[in-house]
Amino acid sequence: LSNQTQQVRDLAKQRLSDLAKKDDEIERLNGILAKLRDDHLKAISEIQDRLSATVNSNAALVARLQTTIDDLEGRNLAQKQALGELKKQSEELESKLNEEVKRGEIRFEKRSGDKIVINASSDIAFESGKAELRPAVRKTLKKIADILAKYPGTTIQIEGHTDNVPINTERYPSNWELSVARSVAVLRYIQDN
Repeated sequence: LSNQTQQVRDLAKQRLSDLAKKDDEIERLNGILAKLRDDHLKAISEIQDRLSATVNSNAALVARLQTTIDDLEGRNLAQKQALGELKKQSEELESKLNEEVKRGEIRFEKRSGDKIVINASSDIAFESGKAELRPAVRKTLKKIADILAKYPGTTIQIEGHTDNVPINTERYPSNWELSVARSVAVLRYIQDN
């Protein structure tokens, strides 16, 4: 019996030793599992932070794009309105200056974008080598001035031209000075009327 008791004791000791080793192995594996869980949670947190930053960045980008879209839509609407005004102004000019066009005193050139180009014949507008407006063109310029007065904020550009006869006088040393003087004469007449 004592031999059997000793064997049972040895077996129990062996089993306790095996259980202790298994407990140590379980504890080691639980440590690995906890580390893996912590690493995964940290990785998930980093991914969530990056995702949140990306979402915030995209939201800011979307807001800037929306602002740009709104701005462009506003500009587009303003341009459409300006083109509508320009068309109305153009139609009125053409209608009221129809007789002058028929007589060849003025002509409307191709409109480019936001411009109406009206050319007055220089031989009708001015005597050769002079910058004083002839009476016939004054009536036409008066009509133009009256129409333009209905459209405040309209920008006008006046270009003066000369005939092909070179000039060299005290008042106009070259055709360049004559063309400037003609432009100023037209501008002053429109402003005054």
